[in-house]
Amino acid sequence: MKIAQVCHRYYPNEGGVEEHVKEISERLARKHDVEVISADMSPDKSYSEEINGVKIRRFSSLAPNDAYFFSPQILFYLRKTDFDIIHAHNYHAFPALFASLVKGGKFVFTSHYHGKGSTAFRDFLNRLYKLLGSKIFKRADKVLCVSEYEKDLVMRDFGVDDKDIVVIPNGLNLEGIKEAKPFEFDGRLLILYVGRLEKYKNIHLVIKAMKFLPKTHFYIIGKAGNYKNELENLIRKLNLENRVKILDNVSDSEKYRWMKTCSLFVNLSGVEAFGITVLEALAAGKPVVVNEEGGLRELADKFEGVFPVDAKGVSIEGLARVMEERIEGNVRVDLSEYDWDNVAKRIEDVYLEIYLRGDKMRRGKDWFRQAEADLDAAKNLLESRNYEWACFAAQQSAEKLVKGKLNEFGYELRGHSIVELLETLEKEMKVPEEIKTAGRKLDIYYIPSRYPNAYPSGAPVDKFDEEMAKEAVRFAERINAFART
Repeated sequence: MKIAQVCHRYYPNEGGVEEHVKEISERLARKHDVEVISADMSPDKSYSEEINGVKIRRFSSLAPNDAYFFSPQILFYLRKTDFDIIHAHNYHAFPALFASLVKGGKFVFTSHYHGKGSTAFRDFLNRLYKLLGSKIFKRADKVLCVSEYEKDLVMRDFGVDDKDIVVIPNGLNLEGIKEAKPFEFDGRLLILYVGRLEKYKNIHLVIKAMKFLPKTHFYIIGKAGNYKNELENLIRKLNLENRVKILDNVSDSEKYRWMKTCSLFVNLSGVEAFGITVLEALAAGKPVVVNEEGGLRELADKFEGVFPVDAKGVSIEGLARVMEERIEGNVRVDLSEYDWDNVAKRIEDVYLEIYLRGDKMRRGKDWFRQAEADLDAAKNLLESRNYEWACFAAQQSAEKLVKGKLNEFGYELRGHSIVELLETLEKEMKVPEEIKTAGRKLDIYYIPSRYPNAYPSGAPVDKFDEEMAKEAVRFAERINAFART
Protein backbone atom coordinates (compact mmCIF):
# COMPACT_ATOMS: atom_id res chain seq x y z
CA MET A 1 0.00 0.00 0.00
CA LYS A 2 1.00 3.60 -0.54
CA ILE A 3 0.58 5.31 2.83
CA ALA A 4 0.76 8.99 3.80
CA GLN A 5 1.45 9.87 7.44
CA VAL A 6 0.39 13.48 7.99
CA CYS A 7 1.58 15.28 11.12
CA HIS A 8 2.54 18.74 12.34
CA ARG A 9 6.18 17.88 13.07
CA TYR A 10 8.50 14.96 12.51
CA TYR A 11 11.88 13.68 13.65
CA PRO A 12 14.31 15.10 14.70
CA ASN A 13 11.69 17.25 16.44
CA GLU A 14 10.73 15.81 19.81
CA GLY A 15 7.34 15.06 21.29
CA GLY A 16 4.83 12.28 21.79
CA VAL A 17 3.12 12.62 18.40
CA GLU A 18 6.46 12.99 16.63
CA GLU A 19 7.82 9.80 18.20
CA HIS A 20 4.58 7.91 17.51
CA VAL A 21 4.66 8.77 13.80
CA LYS A 22 8.37 7.98 13.50
CA GLU A 23 8.13 4.57 15.14
CA ILE A 24 5.13 3.31 13.17
CA SER A 25 6.38 4.81 9.88
CA GLU A 26 9.76 3.11 10.06
CA ARG A 27 8.15 -0.25 10.75
CA LEU A 28 5.45 0.11 8.10
CA ALA A 29 8.10 1.17 5.56
CA ARG A 30 9.57 -2.33 5.72
CA LYS A 31 6.54 -3.60 3.76
CA HIS A 32 4.81 -0.53 2.32
CA ASP A 33 5.55 2.72 0.50
CA VAL A 34 5.40 5.26 3.35
CA GLU A 35 5.70 9.01 3.07
CA VAL A 36 5.57 11.40 6.03
CA ILE A 37 4.12 14.82 5.23
CA SER A 38 4.78 17.42 7.91
CA ALA A 39 4.51 21.17 8.49
CA ASP A 40 7.91 21.80 10.07
CA MET A 41 10.01 23.09 7.17
CA SER A 42 12.90 25.26 8.41
CA PRO A 43 16.29 26.42 7.09
CA ASP A 44 18.07 23.47 8.73
CA LYS A 45 15.76 20.82 7.24
CA SER A 46 15.47 19.53 3.70
CA TYR A 47 12.21 19.92 1.82
CA SER A 48 12.45 16.28 0.80
CA GLU A 49 14.60 13.53 2.28
CA GLU A 50 14.60 9.89 3.33
CA ILE A 51 15.37 8.64 6.85
CA ASN A 52 15.43 4.93 7.75
CA GLY A 53 13.46 3.98 4.66
CA VAL A 54 10.76 6.64 5.21
CA LYS A 55 10.28 9.39 2.63
CA ILE A 56 9.71 12.77 4.26
CA ARG A 57 8.27 15.89 2.68
CA ARG A 58 8.20 19.01 4.84
CA PHE A 59 6.19 22.17 4.22
CA SER A 60 6.51 25.58 5.82
CA SER A 61 3.72 26.68 8.14
CA LEU A 62 2.42 29.47 10.33
CA ALA A 63 3.12 28.22 13.85
CA PRO A 64 2.92 30.96 16.52
CA ASN A 65 4.46 29.78 19.80
CA ASP A 66 5.17 26.44 18.14
CA ALA A 67 1.47 25.64 17.76
CA TYR A 68 -1.31 25.15 15.16
CA PHE A 69 1.03 24.69 12.13
CA PHE A 70 -1.23 26.23 9.49
CA SER A 71 0.02 24.78 6.21
CA PRO A 72 -2.54 24.61 3.36
CA GLN A 73 0.20 23.42 0.97
CA ILE A 74 -0.30 19.98 2.53
CA LEU A 75 -3.84 19.84 1.11
CA PHE A 76 -2.66 20.75 -2.39
CA TYR A 77 0.10 18.14 -2.27
CA LEU A 78 -2.21 15.37 -1.05
CA ARG A 79 -4.77 16.18 -3.75
CA LYS A 80 -2.27 15.64 -6.53
CA THR A 81 -0.74 12.46 -5.05
CA ASP A 82 -2.58 9.15 -5.07
CA PHE A 83 -2.36 7.42 -1.67
CA ASP A 84 -4.19 4.25 -0.69
CA ILE A 85 -4.27 5.34 2.95
CA ILE A 86 -3.97 8.83 4.42
CA HIS A 87 -3.29 8.62 8.16
CA ALA A 88 -3.47 12.00 9.89
CA HIS A 89 -2.27 12.69 13.43
CA ASN A 90 -3.07 15.31 16.07
CA TYR A 91 -6.45 17.04 16.32
CA HIS A 92 -4.73 20.08 17.85
CA ALA A 93 -2.90 21.18 14.67
CA PHE A 94 -4.14 22.09 11.18
CA PRO A 95 -2.38 19.41 9.04
CA ALA A 96 -4.95 16.79 10.10
CA LEU A 97 -7.81 19.08 9.02
CA PHE A 98 -6.21 19.66 5.62
CA ALA A 99 -5.68 15.91 5.18
CA SER A 100 -9.35 15.27 5.94
CA LEU A 101 -10.41 17.55 3.07
CA VAL A 102 -8.91 15.24 0.44
CA LYS A 103 -11.72 13.47 -1.43
CA GLY A 104 -11.55 9.76 -2.14
CA GLY A 105 -9.16 7.22 -0.69
CA LYS A 106 -9.21 5.86 2.84
CA PHE A 107 -8.68 8.18 5.79
CA VAL A 108 -7.47 7.15 9.27
CA PHE A 109 -7.22 9.65 12.11
CA THR A 110 -5.23 9.32 15.33
CA SER A 111 -6.50 12.31 17.26
CA HIS A 112 -4.18 12.50 20.30
CA TYR A 113 -7.08 14.50 21.70
CA HIS A 114 -6.68 16.07 25.15
CA GLY A 115 -10.17 17.42 25.66
CA LYS A 116 -8.89 20.89 26.48
CA GLY A 117 -6.11 23.32 25.67
CA SER A 118 -2.88 23.52 27.62
CA THR A 119 -3.62 27.17 28.52
CA ALA A 120 -6.84 29.16 29.02
CA PHE A 121 -6.26 30.95 25.70
CA ARG A 122 -5.62 27.71 23.80
CA ASP A 123 -8.68 26.19 25.45
CA PHE A 124 -10.71 29.13 24.11
CA LEU A 125 -9.26 28.62 20.62
CA ASN A 126 -10.02 24.90 20.84
CA ARG A 127 -13.70 25.65 21.45
CA LEU A 128 -13.76 27.91 18.38
CA TYR A 129 -11.98 25.26 16.32
CA LYS A 130 -14.39 22.47 17.29
CA LEU A 131 -16.80 23.20 14.42
CA LEU A 132 -14.00 22.64 11.90
CA GLY A 133 -12.23 19.94 13.86
CA SER A 134 -15.36 17.81 14.12
CA LYS A 135 -15.25 17.37 10.33
CA ILE A 136 -12.02 15.39 10.69
CA PHE A 137 -13.81 12.74 12.75
CA LYS A 138 -16.77 12.64 10.34
CA ARG A 139 -14.43 12.09 7.37
CA ALA A 140 -12.45 9.29 9.05
CA ASP A 141 -13.03 5.70 7.99
CA LYS A 142 -11.56 4.76 11.34
CA VAL A 143 -10.54 6.82 14.39
CA LEU A 144 -7.61 5.55 16.46
CA CYS A 145 -7.29 6.55 20.12
CA VAL A 146 -4.26 5.86 22.27
CA SER A 147 -6.25 5.17 25.45
CA GLU A 148 -9.74 4.40 26.72
CA TYR A 149 -9.67 7.83 28.35
CA GLU A 150 -9.15 9.52 24.98
CA LYS A 151 -11.84 7.33 23.40
CA ASP A 152 -14.36 8.49 26.00
CA LEU A 153 -13.44 12.13 25.29
CA VAL A 154 -13.85 11.67 21.53
CA MET A 155 -17.23 9.97 21.92
CA ARG A 156 -18.39 12.67 24.35
CA ASP A 157 -17.17 15.74 22.44
CA PHE A 158 -17.66 14.64 18.81
CA GLY A 159 -20.35 11.98 18.91
CA VAL A 160 -18.17 9.35 17.24
CA ASP A 161 -19.75 5.90 17.38
CA ASP A 162 -17.99 3.26 19.44
CA LYS A 163 -17.76 0.93 16.41
CA ASP A 164 -15.77 3.54 14.48
CA ILE A 165 -13.01 3.78 17.12
CA VAL A 166 -10.09 1.44 17.75
CA VAL A 167 -7.89 1.89 20.83
CA ILE A 168 -4.24 1.28 19.97
CA PRO A 169 -1.74 2.62 22.53
CA ASN A 170 1.54 4.34 21.93
CA GLY A 171 4.48 1.98 21.93
CA LEU A 172 7.77 1.50 23.74
CA ASN A 173 11.30 0.58 22.78
CA LEU A 174 11.32 -2.28 25.27
CA GLU A 175 14.61 -3.71 24.03
CA GLY A 176 16.39 -0.37 24.28
CA ILE A 177 15.16 0.15 27.84
CA LYS A 178 16.11 -3.40 28.83
CA GLU A 179 19.67 -2.99 27.54
CA ALA A 180 20.24 0.43 29.15
CA LYS A 181 22.72 0.61 32.03
CA PRO A 182 22.24 3.11 34.89
CA PHE A 183 24.65 5.97 35.45
CA GLU A 184 26.85 6.05 38.53
CA PHE A 185 25.00 8.24 41.03
CA ASP A 186 26.79 7.48 44.30
CA GLY A 187 23.74 5.98 45.94
CA ARG A 188 21.86 9.30 45.93
CA LEU A 189 18.11 9.41 45.44
CA LEU A 190 16.95 10.82 42.11
CA ILE A 191 13.50 11.88 40.95
CA LEU A 192 13.19 12.15 37.15
CA TYR A 193 10.87 13.90 34.72
CA VAL A 194 11.03 13.52 30.91
CA GLY A 195 8.90 15.57 28.54
CA ARG A 196 8.09 19.01 27.21
CA LEU A 197 8.79 22.01 29.41
CA GLU A 198 5.32 23.51 29.58
CA LYS A 199 3.39 24.98 32.50
CA TYR A 200 0.59 22.42 32.23
CA LYS A 201 3.11 19.67 32.93
CA ASN A 202 3.30 20.96 36.55
CA ILE A 203 7.08 20.55 36.77
CA HIS A 204 7.17 23.67 38.96
CA LEU A 205 5.24 21.81 41.67
CA VAL A 206 7.92 19.13 41.90
CA ILE A 207 10.66 21.78 42.03
CA LYS A 208 8.92 23.50 44.95
CA ALA A 209 8.49 20.14 46.71
CA MET A 210 12.25 19.60 46.63
CA LYS A 211 12.57 22.07 49.55
CA PHE A 212 11.03 19.30 51.68
CA LEU A 213 13.28 16.55 50.26
CA PRO A 214 16.78 17.78 51.13
CA LYS A 215 18.52 14.47 50.38
CA THR A 216 16.94 13.99 46.96
CA HIS A 217 17.87 15.26 43.50
CA PHE A 218 15.46 16.13 40.69
CA TYR A 219 16.55 15.97 37.05
CA ILE A 220 14.39 17.34 34.26
CA ILE A 221 14.98 16.06 30.72
CA GLY A 222 13.38 18.10 27.96
CA LYS A 223 14.57 20.97 25.82
CA ALA A 224 11.28 21.63 24.02
CA GLY A 225 8.59 23.91 25.40
CA ASN A 226 8.04 27.53 26.33
CA TYR A 227 8.45 27.29 30.10
CA LYS A 228 12.16 26.63 30.48
CA ASN A 229 13.17 30.15 31.56
CA GLU A 230 10.51 30.22 34.28
CA LEU A 231 11.68 26.85 35.60
CA GLU A 232 15.31 27.96 35.66
CA ASN A 233 14.35 31.15 37.52
CA LEU A 234 12.39 29.11 40.07
CA ILE A 235 15.36 26.79 40.65
CA ARG A 236 17.62 29.79 41.32
CA LYS A 237 15.04 31.51 43.52
CA LEU A 238 14.78 28.44 45.76
CA ASN A 239 18.59 27.91 45.76
CA LEU A 240 18.21 24.42 44.36
CA GLU A 241 20.88 24.61 41.63
CA ASN A 242 22.93 21.82 43.25
CA ARG A 243 20.04 19.34 43.35
CA VAL A 244 17.66 20.32 40.54
CA LYS A 245 18.96 20.34 36.97
CA ILE A 246 17.53 20.66 33.47
CA LEU A 247 19.35 18.39 31.02
CA ASP A 248 19.40 19.37 27.34
CA ASN A 249 20.24 17.33 24.25
CA VAL A 250 19.68 13.95 25.84
CA SER A 251 19.54 11.06 23.36
CA ASP A 252 17.04 8.23 23.70
CA SER A 253 19.74 5.85 24.89
CA GLU A 254 20.83 8.35 27.57
CA LYS A 255 17.19 8.93 28.53
CA TYR A 256 16.77 5.20 29.17
CA ARG A 257 19.96 5.19 31.27
CA TRP A 258 18.58 8.03 33.42
CA MET A 259 15.34 6.08 33.83
CA LYS A 260 17.36 3.12 35.05
CA THR A 261 19.25 5.47 37.40
CA CYS A 262 16.32 7.26 39.02
CA SER A 263 14.50 6.16 42.15
CA LEU A 264 11.14 7.65 41.17
CA PHE A 265 9.60 9.03 37.98
CA VAL A 266 7.02 11.83 38.00
CA ASN A 267 4.56 13.15 35.42
CA LEU A 268 1.97 15.51 36.86
CA SER A 269 0.55 16.72 33.55
CA GLY A 270 -3.21 17.13 33.58
CA VAL A 271 -3.50 17.35 29.79
CA GLU A 272 -2.49 13.94 28.47
CA ALA A 273 -4.28 11.41 26.31
CA PHE A 274 -1.52 8.89 26.98
CA GLY A 275 1.70 8.84 29.03
CA ILE A 276 4.43 7.12 27.09
CA THR A 277 7.17 8.25 29.49
CA VAL A 278 5.22 6.71 32.36
CA LEU A 279 5.32 3.34 30.60
CA GLU A 280 9.01 3.78 29.81
CA ALA A 281 9.69 4.32 33.50
CA LEU A 282 7.69 1.21 34.37
CA ALA A 283 9.69 -0.73 31.77
CA ALA A 284 12.82 0.48 33.58
CA GLY A 285 11.38 -0.95 36.80
CA LYS A 286 10.68 2.38 38.49
CA PRO A 287 7.65 3.57 40.47
CA VAL A 288 5.76 6.54 39.06
CA VAL A 289 3.68 9.35 40.54
CA VAL A 290 1.11 10.83 38.14
CA ASN A 291 -1.63 13.41 38.12
CA GLU A 292 -4.99 11.81 38.82
CA GLU A 293 -6.56 14.23 36.31
CA GLY A 294 -6.47 13.26 32.64
CA GLY A 295 -5.36 10.17 30.80
CA LEU A 296 -2.53 9.24 33.18
CA ARG A 297 -5.08 8.07 35.75
CA GLU A 298 -5.91 5.17 33.42
CA LEU A 299 -2.35 3.86 33.83
CA ALA A 300 -2.65 4.14 37.61
CA ASP A 301 -5.79 2.00 37.48
CA LYS A 302 -4.11 -0.55 35.22
CA PHE A 303 -0.66 -0.99 36.75
CA GLU A 304 0.72 -1.48 40.21
CA GLY A 305 3.58 0.93 40.70
CA VAL A 306 1.72 3.96 39.30
CA PHE A 307 0.37 6.24 42.03
CA PRO A 308 -2.09 9.09 41.36
CA VAL A 309 -2.05 12.40 43.21
CA ASP A 310 -4.38 15.38 43.05
CA ALA A 311 -1.90 17.88 41.59
CA LYS A 312 -4.40 20.73 41.86
CA GLY A 313 -5.46 20.07 45.43
CA VAL A 314 -2.38 18.68 47.16
CA SER A 315 -0.10 21.02 49.09
CA ILE A 316 3.55 21.25 48.15
CA GLU A 317 4.53 19.56 51.40
CA GLY A 318 1.88 16.90 50.76
CA LEU A 319 3.30 16.25 47.29
CA ALA A 320 6.75 15.85 48.82
CA ARG A 321 5.38 13.26 51.26
CA VAL A 322 3.75 11.29 48.45
CA MET A 323 6.99 11.19 46.47
CA GLU A 324 9.03 10.27 49.55
CA GLU A 325 6.67 7.37 50.32
CA ARG A 326 6.91 5.97 46.80
CA ILE A 327 10.60 6.43 46.13
CA GLU A 328 12.89 3.43 45.67
CA GLY A 329 10.16 0.86 45.00
CA ASN A 330 10.75 -1.98 42.54
CA VAL A 331 8.20 -2.46 39.77
CA ARG A 332 7.64 -5.47 37.55
CA VAL A 333 4.84 -5.31 34.96
CA ASP A 334 4.13 -6.98 31.61
CA LEU A 335 4.32 -4.31 28.89
CA SER A 336 4.56 -6.54 25.82
CA GLU A 337 1.36 -5.09 24.34
CA TYR A 338 3.17 -1.75 24.09
CA ASP A 339 6.05 -3.02 22.00
CA TRP A 340 6.25 -0.78 18.90
CA ASP A 341 6.28 -3.84 16.63
CA ASN A 342 2.92 -4.93 18.04
CA VAL A 343 1.51 -1.39 17.84
CA ALA A 344 2.57 -0.98 14.20
CA LYS A 345 1.08 -4.40 13.34
CA ARG A 346 -2.27 -3.45 14.85
CA ILE A 347 -2.30 -0.18 12.89
CA GLU A 348 -1.42 -2.05 9.70
CA ASP A 349 -4.36 -4.40 10.37
CA VAL A 350 -6.68 -1.36 10.49
CA TYR A 351 -5.29 -0.14 7.16
CA LEU A 352 -5.80 -3.54 5.55
CA GLU A 353 -9.34 -3.86 6.89
CA ILE A 354 -10.53 -0.56 5.40
CA TYR A 355 -8.39 -0.91 2.26
CA LEU A 356 -9.78 -4.33 1.40
CA ARG A 357 -13.25 -3.14 2.26
CA GLY A 358 -12.55 -0.27 -0.09
CA ASP A 359 -11.69 -2.67 -2.93
CA LYS A 360 -15.13 -4.22 -2.53
CA MET A 361 -16.92 -0.89 -2.29
CA ARG A 362 -14.78 1.41 -4.41
CA ARG A 363 -16.81 1.15 -7.61
CA GLY A 364 -17.10 4.87 -8.36
CA LYS A 365 -15.35 4.61 -11.72
CA ASP A 366 -17.68 1.80 -12.77
CA TRP A 367 -20.74 3.85 -11.85
CA PHE A 368 -19.37 6.81 -13.82
CA ARG A 369 -18.63 4.67 -16.90
CA GLN A 370 -22.14 3.28 -16.97
CA ALA A 371 -23.62 6.74 -16.34
CA GLU A 372 -21.70 8.05 -19.35
CA ALA A 373 -23.03 5.18 -21.49
CA ASP A 374 -26.59 5.92 -20.29
CA LEU A 375 -26.17 9.60 -21.16
CA ASP A 376 -24.95 8.70 -24.65
CA ALA A 377 -27.97 6.42 -25.01
CA ALA A 378 -30.28 9.25 -23.91
CA LYS A 379 -28.86 11.47 -26.64
CA ASN A 380 -29.21 8.74 -29.26
CA LEU A 381 -32.78 8.06 -28.18
CA LEU A 382 -33.55 11.77 -28.39
CA GLU A 383 -32.18 11.87 -31.91
CA SER A 384 -34.24 8.83 -32.92
CA ARG A 385 -37.38 10.42 -31.37
CA ASN A 386 -37.78 7.82 -28.63
CA TYR A 387 -38.51 10.62 -26.18
CA GLU A 388 -39.85 8.58 -23.26
CA TRP A 389 -36.78 6.32 -23.28
CA ALA A 390 -34.50 9.34 -23.65
CA CYS A 391 -36.01 10.75 -20.43
CA PHE A 392 -35.59 7.42 -18.61
CA ALA A 393 -31.98 7.01 -19.78
CA ALA A 394 -31.21 10.57 -18.63
CA GLN A 395 -32.67 9.80 -15.19
CA GLN A 396 -30.63 6.60 -15.00
CA SER A 397 -27.45 8.43 -15.95
CA ALA A 398 -27.95 11.03 -13.22
CA GLU A 399 -28.83 8.40 -10.62
CA LYS A 400 -25.63 6.47 -11.35
CA LEU A 401 -23.51 9.61 -11.34
CA VAL A 402 -24.67 10.49 -7.82
CA LYS A 403 -24.17 6.89 -6.65
CA GLY A 404 -20.65 6.99 -8.08
CA LYS A 405 -19.92 10.20 -6.19
CA LEU A 406 -21.30 8.72 -2.98
CA ASN A 407 -19.13 5.65 -3.50
CA GLU A 408 -16.05 7.87 -3.33
CA PHE A 409 -17.09 8.69 0.24
CA GLY A 410 -17.57 5.02 1.13
CA TYR A 411 -21.33 4.76 0.59
CA GLU A 412 -22.96 1.87 -1.26
CA LEU A 413 -26.62 2.87 -1.49
CA ARG A 414 -29.64 1.30 -3.13
CA GLY A 415 -32.73 3.13 -4.31
CA HIS A 416 -33.51 5.23 -7.36
CA SER A 417 -34.48 8.66 -6.03
CA ILE A 418 -31.86 11.18 -7.09
CA VAL A 419 -33.25 13.63 -4.53
CA GLU A 420 -32.70 11.18 -1.66
CA LEU A 421 -29.22 10.30 -2.91
CA LEU A 422 -28.32 13.99 -3.05
CA GLU A 423 -29.54 14.43 0.54
CA THR A 424 -27.02 11.80 1.63
CA LEU A 425 -24.28 13.37 -0.50
CA GLU A 426 -24.89 16.73 1.17
CA LYS A 427 -23.56 15.25 4.42
CA GLU A 428 -20.16 15.16 2.70
CA MET A 429 -20.16 18.16 0.36
CA LYS A 430 -22.24 21.15 -0.69
CA VAL A 431 -24.87 20.39 -3.32
CA PRO A 432 -25.92 23.47 -5.34
CA GLU A 433 -29.62 24.25 -5.55
CA GLU A 434 -29.60 23.88 -9.35
CA ILE A 435 -28.40 20.27 -8.93
CA LYS A 436 -31.21 19.54 -6.49
CA THR A 437 -33.69 21.00 -8.97
CA ALA A 438 -32.29 18.84 -11.76
CA GLY A 439 -32.63 15.78 -9.51
CA ARG A 440 -36.26 16.58 -8.70
CA LYS A 441 -37.12 16.99 -12.39
CA LEU A 442 -35.42 13.77 -13.43
CA ASP A 443 -37.00 11.74 -10.61
CA ILE A 444 -40.39 12.45 -12.21
CA TYR A 445 -39.39 10.37 -15.24
CA TYR A 446 -38.39 7.18 -13.40
CA ILE A 447 -41.83 5.48 -13.50
CA PRO A 448 -44.02 7.43 -15.98
CA SER A 449 -41.52 7.05 -18.84
CA ARG A 450 -42.13 3.28 -18.89
CA TYR A 451 -45.51 2.22 -17.47
CA PRO A 452 -48.94 2.97 -18.96
CA ASN A 453 -50.61 2.59 -15.59
CA ALA A 454 -48.88 5.77 -14.50
CA TYR A 455 -51.67 7.52 -16.46
CA PRO A 456 -55.46 7.37 -16.47
CA SER A 457 -55.25 6.55 -20.17
CA GLY A 458 -52.69 6.31 -22.93
CA ALA A 459 -49.10 5.06 -22.95
CA PRO A 460 -45.75 6.73 -22.19
CA VAL A 461 -45.01 6.88 -25.91
CA ASP A 462 -47.97 9.29 -26.18
CA LYS A 463 -46.97 11.49 -23.24
CA PHE A 464 -43.36 12.55 -23.92
CA ASP A 465 -42.16 15.07 -26.47
CA GLU A 466 -38.89 16.43 -27.81
CA GLU A 467 -38.74 19.40 -25.44
CA MET A 468 -39.11 17.15 -22.39
CA ALA A 469 -36.36 14.84 -23.64
CA LYS A 470 -34.01 17.75 -24.38
CA GLU A 471 -34.59 19.14 -20.89
CA ALA A 472 -33.91 15.73 -19.31
CA VAL A 473 -30.60 15.41 -21.19
CA ARG A 474 -29.60 18.93 -20.11
CA PHE A 475 -30.31 18.07 -16.46
CA ALA A 476 -28.31 14.85 -16.73
CA GLU A 477 -25.39 16.75 -18.26
CA ARG A 478 -25.55 19.27 -15.41
CA ILE A 479 -25.38 16.52 -12.78
CA ASN A 480 -22.58 14.86 -14.77
CA ALA A 481 -20.46 18.03 -14.58
CA PHE A 482 -21.18 18.36 -10.83
CA ALA A 483 -20.40 14.74 -9.96
CA ARG A 484 -17.02 14.84 -11.67
CA THR A 485 -15.74 17.90 -9.74
